[in-house]
Formats: sequence, structure tokens, C-alpha cells
Amino acid sequence: SNGGAAGGAVVGGGWTVFEQLAFWRLLLGIGCGGVYPLAASLSSEVGNNQQETQENKRGHGGEGDALHGPPEEEPSSSLDAVSYFQMEAQQERNRLKMLAVTFSTQGIGFVSVPIVGLVLLVTLGEDHLDLVWRLILAMGSIPGIILMYLRWKEKRRGREQACIEMTSLHDEEHAHHNDNDTDEDDEVDEAEHAVQSNAKSNLWTAIQNEEELFLKLIGTAGTWFLFDVVFYGNTLFQPVVVKTAFGYNNNDDNGNNGQGADEYTNLVDNIHDSMILSSIALPGYFVSVALIGSRICYKYIQTPRFIQIQGFAIMAVLYLIIGYTWDSLIQHHWLLIILYGSTFFFSNYGPNTTTFMLPSLTFSPDCRSTLNGISAASGKAGALIGSIMFEPVVAKYGDSTVMSLCAMISIVAGVITIYCTNPPSSTGTRTRRIVSSD
Repeated sequence: SNGGAAGGAVVGGGWTVFEQLAFWRLLLGIGCGGVYPLAASLSSEVGNNQQETQENKRGHGGEGDALHGPPEEEPSSSLDAVSYFQMEAQQERNRLKMLAVTFSTQGIGFVSVPIVGLVLLVTLGEDHLDLVWRLILAMGSIPGIILMYLRWKEKRRGREQACIEMTSLHDEEHAHHNDNDTDEDDEVDEAEHAVQSNAKSNLWTAIQNEEELFLKLIGTAGTWFLFDVVFYGNTLFQPVVVKTAFGYNNNDDNGNNGQGADEYTNLVDNIHDSMILSSIALPGYFVSVALIGSRICYKYIQTPRFIQIQGFAIMAVLYLIIGYTWDSLIQHHWLLIILYGSTFFFSNYGPNTTTFMLPSLTFSPDCRSTLNGISAASGKAGALIGSIMFEPVVAKYGDSTVMSLCAMISIVAGVITIYCTNPPSSTGTRTRRIVSSD
């Protein structure tokens, strides 16, 4: 992924710029696509380990997660039972928040892009536009480089610890068998190979044994696909709305509404106005973190599934309003910006966060990461379709039709969420305790 980010900044030579960017972005997508599901699964596993550690301290063993796992031994007295269930529920809330916080950092990345772009444009000026976009792409590799260093440091520490333990064990058990080192190395290699083979076999077995696999994949991969059609399609459609709302025209050599029409001025205006939409959308991530796992009204708990349903429902309403009142809204620029920015807010509060979370909560631990990756890949296929589809639909049917189409897709995704993301056999003890403890 670092190579994809940095490589895009140094394009040149025989291929066209777009061909080279496509190649490097493909490499970036392969790298990030592998890390994406692992981030959710790792956060989920960390939460599981913390829960199990607490259970072991209380003398209650047990494995499981938010949607799986056998019920633990129940406390004897009713007072102890209330405290126990409340503690379990709080631990599960913390786990859900950890997943949401992991994903919310994406929002910081989204809002950083226009900020960095604006700073570079103002600093370097209109004579260095080619350098500006290259620097923006190159900066995308910095987080990955930092992560590589931290990961290398962690693996080195782990290897050193493992070497110390193995050396100690070797000294104790094989002090007088120094002539068998080669045989022992071969045995270690064979053992590692056997472990890898068993892991592949166990993964396929776990996928085959996953209950209601098809229904769960429709719920996770299907909703992720539909959401990304809308989300990434609107990301490309965003400049159209911004241009309509703020009234400047990139193709007008004389300028309109006091806006300069040269390339540099239009870039500054686009970035500045996009920052307004990003500022509306960004809090959605943090509202999701704040509310997830908590109770609203009397009996409704903000589980990831329920938040996703809310998000799709509100997005559908907003897109319908924008679609049916488009001609009026273009006369009320700030109202259009607020409504359109709110679609991104509720995307981030709802399905943009929860489609990342639900696969790691829905599937069994043995196949969680793989099926999470399949769900994420389905989402990126939706992003591709949305990116390709929006422009021709706008050209043929108009802006209002696109907004209405987004509303229809959101409704379908919401219905799939209701019927496919909570199979009866996937409802575990800890999830019910969130509901019962409050």
C-alpha cells in the first residue's frame, strides 16, 4: 500500500498519467484491501481477549464474542447476577466502541485531504500545481511507513522474546545433544509447514460449518455493496453539488458570480467548499462512537445493526427530499449544502461505520477475517459501479433522478439489514445482556 501511495506521486514516462495512476492505485488497493478486514477482526479479537481476561479473573472461563459463545456460569444471588450482567454489558459496549473508534480514524483522513491540499495550493502557488497533487499522493504513504516501522519493531521484539524462551528451553532439555541441531531445525520447519496446512484446512472447514452463511453474507456483503454504490458515487458527484450550490463554473472563461475561472482559483474554491461538506460529515463518525451500545428512549439499544438501519432510513429521506426539490434547492444554496452534507453525516454515523463492524461481529472467529474480507471486496465492487454509473445517469436523466435513485438503494439496503444481519442462531448471550442490563 505504501508503494501504491508513493508510486502515484512519481508517475511519468511512456504511459499516460491516468494509466500509471490506475496501476499504482491498484497496488494501493491490494495493500489496503488486505489490511482493511484485518483491522476490524483484530479490534474484535482484542475486545474478546479483554473480556476473557476479566472472566478468568472472576473464575468464569468462556470464549465467544458479541454474537457467539456459550453462556457463562451464572452467579448465585440475584444481586450478584445484576452486577455481573451489568459488567458484561459494559465490557461489550467498550468492545463495540473500540471497533467504532478504529474506523472513525478514516474520517480524520477524509477531512485531512482538503486541508492539506488547500495549504499546499496556498503555499506553493499556481505555478506549482503539478507538484501539489504529487505531494498530496506522496503524503498518503506516511501513515503506512509509520505503521511498517511499528510493526517491524513489534515483530523484532516478539522474535527476540521467542529466541530467549527457545534458548532457555534448549539449554534445559538438550544441553548434551548439540549434535542434533540440524535435525531439530528440520523438525521445526516441518511443524511450521504442518501448522500452515492445517490452518488452510481448518479455514475451509470453518466456512463450510458457518451457520446460515449465505444469509449472513447477504447481510454484510450485500449492504456494504449497496452502501458503497451510493457513498462513492456521491463522493464523485460532490463537485457537481458544490458547483451548483456556490455558483461557479469551471468552463466559463469570464467567471461567474465573482468567482475566478482559471484553474488555480477553481481548485482553491472547490477545496474550500468541499471542506464545508467534510466538516458537516466528520462528526458522524464520533457521534456513532459516542452512542453505540447505549440506550435511547426506553427500550432501544444502539447496536451496530440498529444504527445501520437508522442511517439508511435517514439517508433515504434526505435523498428523496433533495431529489424531489432539486429545482428549488438550487435557488437556496446553503439549504442544499446542509441537506446534502447531512447525507454524508448520517452515512458516517450509520452504514459507513457499521458495515465495517458487522462482519467481525457476525461471523465465527475461525473464519471471521476471510469473510470480512469478502464483504469488504463486495463493498469496493459497489464503489466501482457507483463511480462509473453516476456520470452517465446524470447526463441522461438529470441530477434529481440520481438523488432519487440513491434513496431507493438506501431503502433496499435498509430492508436487507433488517432481515439478513441478525439471524436467530447468531444472537449470543452478551448481546442480550446489553439490552437487559440497562
